[in-house]
Amino acid sequence: MGQINSVNREPNLTSKWLPALIVCAFMLCLSGFFTLYQLQYNQSFQLKTYTHQYQAVARRLGQLIAEGKLSEVVNLTNNLANDKRVVKMVIFDHQFNQLHSWPFNQKTTPPSLNTHLRPWTREYWLKQEITFEERVNGYIYTQISFSTLVLHAQKSIYIGIALSLLFSLICLLFMRRPYQYFRRFILELAALMRSFNPKFALHTKAQKHYTLALFKSDFEALLQDVKAKETYQSETMAQLEKRKVFAETIIEAVQHSLVVLDKTYCIKRANQAFFYLIEDNEDDFIDLFLPEFIPQILDHKEQLDLIFSGERSQYRSQLTLTSKNKTKYLRYTATRLSQVGHASQLLLALEDITSEITSARQTQLAAKMFQANRNGVLILDRRHQIQMVNPAMQSLLTEQLGSNELRGDIKQLITDAQQFQLIESILAQPKSWHGKEDITLGGEPIPFEINYTAIFDKQGNKEYNILQFADLRESYQIEKLEKMALHDELTGLPNRANLMKRLAKTQSQHQQKRLNYAIAFLDLDGFKQVNDTYGHDAGDYLLQQTAKRLRLHIRQSDLAARLAGDEFVLVLENYQHINTLNSLAQKLLDALTQPCQLGNENFAVSASIGINYVTQASIHMAITEQLKLADEAMYQAKQQGKNQVVIREN
Repeated sequence: MGQINSVNREPNLTSKWLPALIVCAFMLCLSGFFTLYQLQYNQSFQLKTYTHQYQAVARRLGQLIAEGKLSEVVNLTNNLANDKRVVKMVIFDHQFNQLHSWPFNQKTTPPSLNTHLRPWTREYWLKQEITFEERVNGYIYTQISFSTLVLHAQKSIYIGIALSLLFSLICLLFMRRPYQYFRRFILELAALMRSFNPKFALHTKAQKHYTLALFKSDFEALLQDVKAKETYQSETMAQLEKRKVFAETIIEAVQHSLVVLDKTYCIKRANQAFFYLIEDNEDDFIDLFLPEFIPQILDHKEQLDLIFSGERSQYRSQLTLTSKNKTKYLRYTATRLSQVGHASQLLLALEDITSEITSARQTQLAAKMFQANRNGVLILDRRHQIQMVNPAMQSLLTEQLGSNELRGDIKQLITDAQQFQLIESILAQPKSWHGKEDITLGGEPIPFEINYTAIFDKQGNKEYNILQFADLRESYQIEKLEKMALHDELTGLPNRANLMKRLAKTQSQHQQKRLNYAIAFLDLDGFKQVNDTYGHDAGDYLLQQTAKRLRLHIRQSDLAARLAGDEFVLVLENYQHINTLNSLAQKLLDALTQPCQLGNENFAVSASIGINYVTQASIHMAITEQLKLADEAMYQAKQQGKNQVVIREN
């Protein structure tokens, strides 16, 4: 081995002094660099300071020169010259005529300016334009001294040289320490490498000569081994990271809310679905107390503690969550994460079953409504086979058909071919249908109000057909009784009770809208003679024809009513002129005087009409009073010779 490869040989003279010389040279270069950098920085800083200062002074001098105040210019210049760094100062006008100088009485021409600021520059000329109102009135030249800065820099260089020599001597003393310390360090380091990797056992500690080449070889082998282990670790970590990302992706993609709890019921981890479930504005749920968000979880604490203690591995239950005035129903599964001994954490999988419970309740409610519906409901499949009937339909069909068995084809209920064709056409409707039809059940025609609704599957095909039959027999009977109570049986016209209701309504509406209306009282002339001569059938026929002619000549918005016998009343709405009423009355007289024929008999009568024209001045009167005025007008018409019209206003 060469001399440089053995750790047992003493280093030569060059190896002794070379480190010290390198340290000394490095310290000298470092000291010189920082000294020059500090000098350059201080010079630049002072120049910037004086530049800003003289810019402000130049604006003031420009104003003074423009105003001709040279004495103040001199005073201001002398104040600036008191700065110990200012060597010379000269002020020129815009034609470079000297206005003032410091030191005093020194005539000079404009000096040449420095092109570059060098580190060892001791004096520097600074030029500043004197302006006033954007016009150059002169120039101020100032010679700045950097002697103090250069002197400080020289001292720093000397101190740096001294410190560099001192530090080099100290390094030289340490380099001359006994060589055995270095050799012992190398051997101990080699022993450490051998203990780290058994393949280095070839080089025993008892070896007399352990060269640097062997140490280098062992160290490079150690580095390769470390790099191989680092590569293996990095590949393992990369695989673990991929598995972690994959697991986190699955956790976030799961629709159920996943929460990891510790023994204190604090949240250690939660997926995004949990944030949506809680609907809370917290940015981070980690280490927060879960019962603060789901208080009812404490009701299950006993069972969850059994999971933590290892007595149970899993627990399932339900709870409710009230958040922002909304109640949610949750189903959860608690699973311990450690399968051996006591579990330090458990996984809580929460599922929102609000829609499921709501649907179940709605289904129960729909079933109760189906059972309690007073109308008959018939549910058919797509082949029109009976699937279900409610109690009302069951009772109706049992009553009419006498059979409790309601299964199979709908043909067993409707035997009439024409009516069955009607039902088939209803079932062929796209979505729904509504109408009234008579359906014969058990030989009895029954009026029904039929509602049809189709239920579709996911593919858009009809799955069920719902027919609802509302029995109208009772309602028709009620309508008939109501009509008899409010209408005249012979003529079909409204009776007195109906008339009084209509008059009250007309009075209220016209009073609000400030409109006029009229009440016409009509009595047939010669009715008793027809009744006595031709019989009561002729009298009834005459009354029916009179009602028909009255309805024919008045508007749909008007009303014709029969009070009693041969007396009729007309309610004529929104008539604003008496002339229009008179014209209508003449048409009515002409129509009523037309002869009537019953069999081989012909007979004719006339009429007397009295009209009360109700204006805004009299609209507040009672209905009975208004009707009485029309009656009085009718008697006046009879007194005038019958077949007359009398109109009263107010």
